Amino acid sequence: MPMSAAFRRLLFCLLCPLVAHAQVKLDIVPLKHRTPEQVLPVLRGLAGDDAALSGANNRIFIRADAATREAVKQAIEALDTPLRSLMISVRHDNDDSIGREGLAVSGDIRTGSAGVRIDDEGRDGALIEGRTGDNRVQTRVWSTRGDATDRLSQRVQVVEGGAAFIRAGISTPVPFTQTVTGPQGALVTQGTQYLDVSSGFYATPRLHGDQVTLDISPQKESLSDTQYGEVRSARLVSTLRGRLGEWMELGSSGHSEQVSRRGVTRYGTRDVQSQRRVWVKVELVQ
Repeated sequence: MPMSAAFRRLLFCLLCPLVAHAQVKLDIVPLKHRTPEQVLPVLRGLAGDDAALSGANNRIFIRADAATREAVKQAIEALDTPLRSLMISVRHDNDDSIGREGLAVSGDIRTGSAGVRIDDEGRDGALIEGRTGDNRVQTRVWSTRGDATDRLSQRVQVVEGGAAFIRAGISTPVPFTQTVTGPQGALVTQGTQYLDVSSGFYATPRLHGDQVTLDISPQKESLSDTQYGEVRSARLVSTLRGRLGEWMELGSSGHSEQVSRRGVTRYGTRDVQSQRRVWVKVELVQ
């Protein structure tokens, strides 16, 4: 007995979900180079909400229809490439400049039986002397400038997606004198303490074609030029993006100080300029 058109339509509606359900299967794809954590974010965006994706033990589990499973497998093949080796270089450029200028007047000046003597214990600069009778006047003029440059470069090799750390330093002996006052009087002791001075950085690179995104935290320590026994420390925490093989400026800081001192017979100025710059570069290791 032939089926009516209405019955055929009802049977078709009942069988379609069964056929679709039969196409949903589970595939397991092993990974050769990457980890599930590295590829799953991309795969989930490709598969959509109807597919179930998970990963464990360097395997990707795909539960979806045939078309989605095939698309995910092709994406895994494109993503599961060998990890590349990277060289991360960090460079610290420190430039300091100190300038001093001034003049001082000294000598003997007499008027009749009265006289005034002005002393000057300085040694720097040029000395100009003038005499008139019993009067003697000396003028000392100085102008000096000193420049100091400090360059520190460090580099470390890391696998793409991994975290790198490098740190190097020295222990510097610093003599000290300590005075302790007690019932027996003052007791003076001398000794040496060691200060650890080191520099290094943490870095985690992520590649996107010829672009690199870098999470980095460099730190540089040095002994202070002005405060005896003090360790100066400079640290940056940053994320930056740039091209592979190019130096990128990570940060900079500057310090400027001008001090003037005036007296009756003396005048001097001190000008200090300090500039700190940090650069970073990421290269592919061939």
